[in-house]
Amino acid sequence: MRGRSALAAGLLCFSLSLALAHSLAAQQGPSQQSTTRGTATLDPFGGSTYSISGRVLDRQTGQAIDGARVVLNSFTGGYYQEVYVDSTGYYRFSDLRSGTYYVVAMHPGYKKTRTRVEVSNVPVSGLSVQMEPKPRASDPLLLEPLDVADHLVPKEAQQEYEKGVARADQGELREALEHFDIAVEIYPDYVTAWYAKGLAHLRLNEPAESRAACEKAIEINPNTAPPRILLGHILNNRNRFQEALEHLQGAVLLRPKNWRGHFELGRAYLGLDRVDGAESEIVRAHKLNPKSLWVHLMRANVCFARQDFNGALEEMDHYLELAPDGPQAAEVRRQREQLREQLAAQK
Repeated sequence: MRGRSALAAGLLCFSLSLALAHSLAAQQGPSQQSTTRGTATLDPFGGSTYSISGRVLDRQTGQAIDGARVVLNSFTGGYYQEVYVDSTGYYRFSDLRSGTYYVVAMHPGYKKTRTRVEVSNVPVSGLSVQMEPKPRASDPLLLEPLDVADHLVPKEAQQEYEKGVARADQGELREALEHFDIAVEIYPDYVTAWYAKGLAHLRLNEPAESRAACEKAIEINPNTAPPRILLGHILNNRNRFQEALEHLQGAVLLRPKNWRGHFELGRAYLGLDRVDGAESEIVRAHKLNPKSLWVHLMRANVCFARQDFNGALEEMDHYLELAPDGPQAAEVRRQREQLREQLAAQK
């Protein structure tokens, strides 16, 4: 039992610190490039030609990118083949001789990804091409008017705010913050601009500044949910679960159909060892957003807290079914196998 408890605690810390990172803090960076060498067995029907196959996935969520265009180039830049992936993200290039190739994946909503592949007398299978979403396509500032009296917002402040949103949607977060700062300087009670500042700071990995902006938005308008949910997320990440709970309970009353609010409330309950409350909120979050990968890790945590280790294994299996090459797949596999070994040893 001692081994089981240690594993449960490890998974709990792992998933709590990562939840919602894909939607609240969009990553920045240039096109990705990597090198892969095939290790599959020799295709008995291939003769002197081979193949490259795999899937195109969203780097942040692990989901397949339906409709991605994949081009195979030679090492010298020559064009070879081109395919469009299906709904599972699968692609395949055939009739290839040994040599070095580049698999180039493209999609309007993602940054172009170039992966180097070496074919050396064996076919290459299972090559995962992970694409980074463009800031605008992956996670624009999903904002709504949060001010009680929009007509009181000066035109100049509103213009600065709109400029900031446009810059943020292009991934220019520092420039966006400059506009948001001007907007709240012109009109200090501009709740929507304060919340936008909070989101931008969080994406820039500045939780203290994000928290201050959210607290200001709540101070001006206590009856708005989005700043409370964002603040709850920040407090949960710092293990300040009781403070998070107070904000999140109010948030779900204001927005009962916001899955992130229920998810973060479940995190807070679990951090306070209130397992029944955590399970109830995670179930609500799952009903509102059944495609969320993080819900399965949180449900695994609930199972660990109840010492339902078979249930935890099922939830980890669900995560890996949805995202076999997802951002946390390797760690989930490691902990799943460790748990299986411990369960087998107890029989």
